[in-house]
Amino acid sequence: MATSNGCIFVSSFQELNYVLKNLLLSLSLILGSSFMSLGQNCSFPGYDLPNSLNYCLGDTLVLSTGLNPAGLTFAWNTGATSPTISLSGGSAGMFWVQVSDGSCSEGDTVLVGVYPSVGLELGNDISACKGESITISPNTSSSLSYSWSNGANSQSINVTQSGIYAVTASNGVCEDVDQLRVTFYDYPSLNLGPDTFICEPTQLTFDLSHQSSAAQYKWYNGSSSPVHIMYADQSKTIYVKASISVCSVVDSLRINLVEAPRASLIRDTILCLGDKISVEAFGDESWSYEWSNGDSTNILTTMVADVYTLSVTDEYCTGEQKIKIKEIQKPELNILAPFEICAGEDDFLNATVAGAKYYQWSDGTSDPLKQIQIAGEYIVQVYYECGVLMDTVIVENCECFVRFPTAFRPMPSAKNQTFGPVSDCEISKYNLSIYSRSGALVFETLDATEFWDGNYRGVPSPSGTYTWTCEYNAIENGKNITIEKSGFVTLIQ
Repeated sequence: MATSNGCIFVSSFQELNYVLKNLLLSLSLILGSSFMSLGQNCSFPGYDLPNSLNYCLGDTLVLSTGLNPAGLTFAWNTGATSPTISLSGGSAGMFWVQVSDGSCSEGDTVLVGVYPSVGLELGNDISACKGESITISPNTSSSLSYSWSNGANSQSINVTQSGIYAVTASNGVCEDVDQLRVTFYDYPSLNLGPDTFICEPTQLTFDLSHQSSAAQYKWYNGSSSPVHIMYADQSKTIYVKASISVCSVVDSLRINLVEAPRASLIRDTILCLGDKISVEAFGDESWSYEWSNGDSTNILTTMVADVYTLSVTDEYCTGEQKIKIKEIQKPELNILAPFEICAGEDDFLNATVAGAKYYQWSDGTSDPLKQIQIAGEYIVQVYYECGVLMDTVIVENCECFVRFPTAFRPMPSAKNQTFGPVSDCEISKYNLSIYSRSGALVFETLDATEFWDGNYRGVPSPSGTYTWTCEYNAIENGKNITIEKSGFVTLIQ
């Protein structure tokens, strides 16, 4: 503090307060006012306001004498009469109070200054994704001093961890505190899987509920369920967005509708009884093949007639094709012929067989029905899908017809159950011998009514071809002659 030409110069707020207080005291003595009584011993305790006080704009400053108001009166220069007053709204300057008990008064002053408030604002809470770095910056000037809850003293901080971050900003007199919460969220797990291939319109289900339970979903069609069911009837790309708060990921998947492979395969075919058939399917070398009978190549080999399914698989799909193999039973050929024919007569041989393709008689004719006029041996070959059948018939002269069958089967259902002569005339001096392939005699009889039943010494003989010879007397052209015949007979057990 300095004086010059009657003027007082102060260099601080405190010096100004000191000067004003003494000026008020001097003014009280000169005017003889009771504003301030000096040297008196008042009955109430003394009090002393600070020389100066400062508060921040927006706050409230309380000025108090600290005295018990009982029996005292208070007079503030603001007009207030209470022991304390509150200052706000930027009220500043010199404030004084006079306290009196009716006989003694004391007064004091205080210089009040107002500082602008800091006005610190960090803003709203922040949500971010893990792996990011978030900068927290207050709205205040860099000229202020800062103290953060994490120990930093810079105006702004960068954070990578979830938590509550608080900061105190001060301009030397006023300070302000604010805080916000920073939450870092995980990116949701999301995987629709690889692109898929379907071979026909199909219902598909995509279940994401086990991937991120906290995620919210939005599918390409607006659906929000974690389980998405769709009917795929064409090729298309689908996508879904998964979000946890502000963290989102998107995945897509291509659905490809492709045709199942189809091999080149013959139409339904036939299988001859007892034969083996091979059916080949033609297709790409990379395809795999599986037949319903277990064959795993492109060639089906079988001896069984049936409907077979072929499964052909390529990189994506399996196609099925069917082929029917029909068994062709060997037809039975028996020439229908008269036992005998008389001179001058006409008759017919009938070799008709169901499914036959072509007929060939021994004389070159090709009609299944053959006209004959003389006795003799007639042979026919019948061609069908699986081969050639052959049969022989002997038409005897009508005077004495003796016929031996070419095969027999000792079963009740068989047409020929035994082997022996068939004749419509008397036979005398009869002798029939039958030999096995090795030449052993297996049957012999002198009785034209005794037939071989296929047994040898009570035991069935094996199936096969046997040789027979027969000698007998019969009437031919009106004469009793001896006839010798031989041939082969097939035994079928």
